Amino acid sequence: MHLCKGTIIMWNLIVALVAVLLYVFTSDFFKQVNPVKYSSQLPEKFSGGLAANELLDQTERLHENNILWPESFAEYKGELYSGLGDGRVVRITDKEIVPITRTGENCEGIFEEHICGRPLGMTFSKAGRLFVVDAYLGLFSIDINTGKKVNILSSKTIVDELPLTLLNSLTFDEKEENLYITQSSSRWNISHVIVSIVEHDTSGRLLKFNLKTKKVSVVLKDLAFPNGVVLSHDGNALLVAEAMQNKVFKYHIEGPKKGLNEELPMLLPGEPDNLKRSKNGYWVTVATARTTENPTMLDIFSDKPFWRCLVLHLHRLTTLPISAILKLVPDKRAKEIGFELHTGRLIADYMLNYGLALEFDDKGKILRSFHSPSGKVSHLSEAFEHNGYLYLGSWRNKYLGRLKL
Repeated sequence: MHLCKGTIIMWNLIVALVAVLLYVFTSDFFKQVNPVKYSSQLPEKFSGGLAANELLDQTERLHENNILWPESFAEYKGELYSGLGDGRVVRITDKEIVPITRTGENCEGIFEEHICGRPLGMTFSKAGRLFVVDAYLGLFSIDINTGKKVNILSSKTIVDELPLTLLNSLTFDEKEENLYITQSSSRWNISHVIVSIVEHDTSGRLLKFNLKTKKVSVVLKDLAFPNGVVLSHDGNALLVAEAMQNKVFKYHIEGPKKGLNEELPMLLPGEPDNLKRSKNGYWVTVATARTTENPTMLDIFSDKPFWRCLVLHLHRLTTLPISAILKLVPDKRAKEIGFELHTGRLIADYMLNYGLALEFDDKGKILRSFHSPSGKVSHLSEAFEHNGYLYLGSWRNKYLGRLKL
């Protein structure tokens, strides 16, 4: 009898192992995942303009639990606009959140993100036309008075044999009517951002879309998760945050240096996100700040692609069945947990625990920084200067941060 039970257990294990191996060697995910070896560059310590403090902990929390993941901001006639995790584009005041439109369609919840839409970067033209990039759907032009939206560049568009997956941020060169857009990955969509980061994916691109000709072209390629992009104060260059290289570089589009790609001489203590102009330079947030003294697991395993690959597959194998079951549960929260577990965002919540926003100038000198070593204020995506305050966007927080400057 005991032998029979042991045999059954053994066969069950064999069947399970065969099922896992079949998945591993036949799934598209297995075929696509390709971590590469790289070197994680970090400063030795927080010093100079990066000297540690707790100033970010003084952040106010506006609309707490009534706003979801306000990623990026744009300002027009003194009013503040943002795109949210539920697909809505809104106008925000101290007292209310006013819906303008939704980039996607009505949906049940964030677990249907591809239907809701996920608006990320946004910017206004001088005439008040709002341009928004949606990670799933592409580029939109929005009339903020009527809420009318036009998808002027679909994510299904093929450019140099690749679709426009995961468009992230944008800036507008009014003089030439060019929108410059970062495409963080040509291989993964936003639900696989964690995969792209752990992989050290270098399929990102910088694109140019001309509003007059409606043509889109590739400006730069082979970038490691390009994130924020902003036009320089003199209009002659673009500043681009290359997240997985922990750097910001300047690409000249006008003047004697036209076509030159110039890395700014500042070593960031983590992955830079969105870029916005300040009065004296530019603002950038960092995903989770650290130095060589306290690296993350990703830093430690940067030169060990096999182990990062193993982690990605183990995560998928363990979360896929759980999320599939939770998806069938007639409860919205259960479906959300399943989705966030499968995308890895729940894990990231516990890994990113040092908030940082900093200001730097055109030459790459860090002017000042606001820290939250405790992680009280973290998961920041953007710092936006508006009416004497620094508004803090986030890809995870359920509030709008505001810090008095």
